[in-house]
Amino acid sequence: MTGVLQLLEVFQILGLHDKAHNGRKERKQLIIAGRRLQVFVHIKRRALERLAAVANLSEANRVAYDKAVDRFYVSRIYEEDMQDRVENAMREGREKGMQEGREEGIKEGREEGIKEGMAKSKLEDAQNLKRLGVSTDIIAKATGLSPEEIASL
Repeated sequence: MTGVLQLLEVFQILGLHDKAHNGRKERKQLIIAGRRLQVFVHIKRRALERLAAVANLSEANRVAYDKAVDRFYVSRIYEEDMQDRVENAMREGREKGMQEGREEGIKEGREEGIKEGMAKSKLEDAQNLKRLGVSTDIIAKATGLSPEEIASL
């Protein structure tokens, strides 16, 4: 409860104390805003403490610190760049694989379609020759079908 009272004091300082009493919803929003403010102040305090620690370094130590920070940022940039390169290479590899798969599928489909078309054509030719009264031996030689296949037509 003391945290809420402290927040109300902050709101009074900021001129928001009237809104804190207007309703539950507004009070809840102000409390949430106050908690966010507390977190922000805590983070800012930690950053200032780190800054003060760096400010108290000797010249040589400050240079070493700056170099370490620079190396850290350079390594982060390098890692991000490498991650981007890996992701791009993987994407390009997937796209290339999919394209090759499509092309191969189209090629196989064409070949299969041609084979089926040729087989159908042979059967039609054999049927036409059989209707014309051509002997089974001649039809077999002309179409490459077996005498059994011709007989079943």
